[in-house]
Amino acid sequence: MSDARKDTLLQIRQAGSGRRGKPNHFVNLSDSLLWEVYLRLRQGHSATAIAAYLHEHDAAPGTSPESTAKLPLRFRRKISHLLIGSPLDTSTSAVAKSSLPTAREVNRLAAEGSLEELLELRNRSRQALDRMLREEARTGISDKSIAQ
Repeated sequence: MSDARKDTLLQIRQAGSGRRGKPNHFVNLSDSLLWEVYLRLRQGHSATAIAAYLHEHDAAPGTSPESTAKLPLRFRRKISHLLIGSPLDTSTSAVAKSSLPTAREVNRLAAEGSLEELLELRNRSRQALDRMLREEARTGISDKSIAQ
């Protein structure tokens, strides 16, 4: 893990723990899970989707996704100043690759022949690529998943 990523995780943990009261559940997550949650928050995933992701990885035992859906919202407020900068090392993240449609999805839509869905897929792909290129131009850090 790079030093910059470690520093970012440390900042996330410090900001997420707050000054008063009980620390947010996210500060106790493993580095890899916390990083993935951070990337998902940056990309605008819903609180419910993040809660479901945590449940898939048994990060919130004994609770339901519905009961933990408010936690990402509180956490987002605490670390909002860290969500503005550039995420580091996103090429290893499954989230970075999930914004583009898969070949299977494209083939399924082409076989069904739904023009509206194909146009929507094209627009989604264009928006994702434009967003990645703008981020690369702004930060100077290239997303290696684009070249693949």
